[in-house]
Amino acid sequence: MAQIINTKDGTKLLTNAVATGAGPSFDLKGHQNATVDINVLAGGVATIKVQVSADDANWANAATVTFLGTEVAAENSPKVVQSVVLGGRAVRFVRCNVTAWTSGTYNADLTANGNPDARDWSPTG
Repeated sequence: MAQIINTKDGTKLLTNAVATGAGPSFDLKGHQNATVDINVLAGGVATIKVQVSADDANWANAATVTFLGTEVAAENSPKVVQSVVLGGRAVRFVRCNVTAWTSGTYNADLTANGNPDARDWSPTG
């Protein structure tokens, strides 16, 4: 079952992922836009798909992020970050899925804005 996003502290779609597989799904109900920031220490090699769903069961690829191990980290940071923006209310559930992994430890953070309607806010409603 999908978890509710934590707009105050951020939400982890991937936490220290070091193998293939899908992370937890999160319910975006009521949020206008969302951004997924995927990061790895420079040198990691993997393919990560940002996936969306209307029912938390059937998933479609919204974006594919590939780390080739040749990316250069930002100044004063050891991490390489790639961002995916999801817009509009058509996206209900989101997750990250590591579909190929060779090296690196991956994290993905979800941030969203908009105010969910408290009257019908639930992970399944």
